[in-house]
Amino acid sequence: MMKRINRLLGSNTLLFLAIAYSSLICVLFFIPGSGLPSVKIVGADKLVHGMMFFGLMILWQLYIFRREGNQLDLRRSLLLLGIVVLFGILIEVIQELMTATRTGDVMDIVADFVGALIAVILFQKIKTVFVV
Repeated sequence: MMKRINRLLGSNTLLFLAIAYSSLICVLFFIPGSGLPSVKIVGADKLVHGMMFFGLMILWQLYIFRREGNQLDLRRSLLLLGIVVLFGILIEVIQELMTATRTGDVMDIVADFVGALIAVILFQKIKTVFVV
């Protein structure tokens, strides 16, 4: 069982997962809004943004952590946080300028940031769980 977990947590697999998840985020944020399910809960869109960027940040941190021999300090996580937030900003700018059915939203960027920041804090607290 541990060998399977080690193989799953290998750098190549994690890199593939992180890139695939990043690509999935792009696809989901650029498909027409009419192609998405409608939810009548106030703030659900922001919650989805936060959860997606939480997952994105966890995957990229885990990849770097494993690649660097089970090490990832807070400074490097914060640098990665900046990159992930820039990714979110870029998505919103492209939605605003280059799509006919989607609009950019500053509050989406805030939700992206909050989700990713929670991932940084949580990862720094529990990263020793991933040491095998």
